[in-house]
Amino acid sequence: MYLRVVPTRIYAIPFIGSVSFLLPTLVPVYYWGESLNVAWHIRLFTYILKLNTTFLVNSAAHLWGYKPYEKNFFAKIGWAYDLKTVPEGMIEARAKITGDGSDLWGKIKAV
Repeated sequence: MYLRVVPTRIYAIPFIGSVSFLLPTLVPVYYWGESLNVAWHIRLFTYILKLNTTFLVNSAAHLWGYKPYEKNFFAKIGWAYDLKTVPEGMIEARAKITGDGSDLWGKIKAV
């Protein structure tokens, strides 16, 4: 039986490791005469710095970003689910908020 080997699965980790860490460490060593110890630690520092800036952007987006939800939404849903029915007032309040006309369902006669 012919087994198909995917090279990306075999060589993914060595390739990513060499492109991300080994190559950026060896370029300053060979081209600029930097010591291997300093080049390696600078590479780790830049990697950690990039991770921290990525996490900072994500945290700032969650902290100060646009929040398109109502603060008391989950409390209303939990209360309605416990009743197993949705009160008429909740439907009217939702129609006022969204303006989607869902409060008119059943009131408009089909032509």
